[in-house]
Amino acid sequence: MNHRLPIICPKCLSRRVETALDDSLSCSRCASRFPVVASFPILLEDEEVRAQLASETPLGDTRVAFYQNDEEYLPNTGPESLFSSALASAAGNGPVLEIGSGRGAFRNIARDYVALDLSLSALRRNLAGHVGLCATADLIPLASASCRFVFSVQTLEHIPSTDRAFEEIDRVLAPGGVAYLAPAWHCRPWVADGIPVRSYRELAWKQRVVKMSIPIRNSVVFRGVASLPWRVWRRLTQAGAGPLRFARIRPNYEHFWMSDSDACASIDSHEAILFFERRGYEILNPRGGVASRLLFRAGPVIVRKMPSNKGTRNA
Repeated sequence: MNHRLPIICPKCLSRRVETALDDSLSCSRCASRFPVVASFPILLEDEEVRAQLASETPLGDTRVAFYQNDEEYLPNTGPESLFSSALASAAGNGPVLEIGSGRGAFRNIARDYVALDLSLSALRRNLAGHVGLCATADLIPLASASCRFVFSVQTLEHIPSTDRAFEEIDRVLAPGGVAYLAPAWHCRPWVADGIPVRSYRELAWKQRVVKMSIPIRNSVVFRGVASLPWRVWRRLTQAGAGPLRFARIRPNYEHFWMSDSDACASIDSHEAILFFERRGYEILNPRGGVASRLLFRAGPVIVRKMPSNKGTRNA
């Protein structure tokens, strides 16, 4: 079923050029070839990683290896209340694309569902019989304006180049299509070391200070005072369709202490809203005007690409 998709070469895409692959998943422009394992094409830019995944040899890339080894990091998340209405409201043609399919909780939501995940092992375990691509969110190997619905749950915070991932979502979404994005917003840097779940006696003195400060720094009042002025400033000063602004944090690929220990990006939900606002999208969630967007903290950001907005196309 994958051959019906408008698959493009990720290596060319990294240079902002779209080149369609032939039936054997070969690129006529850069001569790259992409292996298929258990019906899942490995559409990654790095040729060495592709070969290692296909041959099941040890991986040199620490991040890729982490996501192949087990499923402890994967959340058990299914459709939420706003999800069904968002999917039903998507117009246009093309497949329903999930970025970060993980355990496959959404695999039966639509006949034209397509899974995308960096973990080939997760695809093989959880998506057998479904259409899936072993690929990354920052180089989605599908043609521009080819998807009517794009969604991602608890994944985008794990993408090192999160800004490029948002640009890719904008690129592949068809006019009239809807994006439903629900990462873990505002990831905290101390989760990489598991500071909230470890006892004081296990921690170094600097980590103990951080642990003592967490209840205050996680309080609604503290976070509001810290973030609201910055959000107002960003809304007043950001002009044009600039890139997503996010904070890089250190992931832990050696010990999974707790949820999001492997997160490498802290994304402000308001920055995601601004990203799509500046590109002319209709904001479906959060509902309301500027005030509700300034105060929005958690939950999915749901947006519709307006028919007049063709998005960014590669040359």
